[in-house]
Amino acid sequence: MAPLAGLAKGEMAGMRILPRPEKLPAFTFVDGAGATKSMADFKGKVTLLNLWATWCAPCKLEMPALNALQGAMGGKDFAVLAINMDSRDAGKPREWLKDNKIDHLTYYADTPGKIFQALRGAGRASGLPVTLLINRDGCLVGALDGAAEWHSEDAKALIKGAVGG
Repeated sequence: MAPLAGLAKGEMAGMRILPRPEKLPAFTFVDGAGATKSMADFKGKVTLLNLWATWCAPCKLEMPALNALQGAMGGKDFAVLAINMDSRDAGKPREWLKDNKIDHLTYYADTPGKIFQALRGAGRASGLPVTLLINRDGCLVGALDGAAEWHSEDAKALIKGAVGG
């Protein structure tokens, strides 16, 4: 992880790179069609897991950059996985995404908030937004609390380092 730690600078200075990958607590969420998903569905890809809500101003602030990052770098080796945490009015987050032209991110949700609770219990989340960098094996390699400029050159360099290219 030493080379990756060296990439947590500039816009990504808040990213805490772990000394060794850690297993994540088990959790599930749903996709836009209501199908249950888990991190096992993304194994083999480096994943940037972001928890957000429409009532969270910093969350909404960073969504266009996460959308742009997915548009620029998403594919067979990398995905931004933005999971909405709104617990009321399930249509509101979808409407917000549409109104704000967030068109590269797939809609995922955890309305009961179980992911946040699991991550908080593991000491990996204290508030929203929280973003986790997960390696191809599904293990946590870095975490960032708060909003970030995810479409910056610093963020792209960090993701390229995590993907290995």
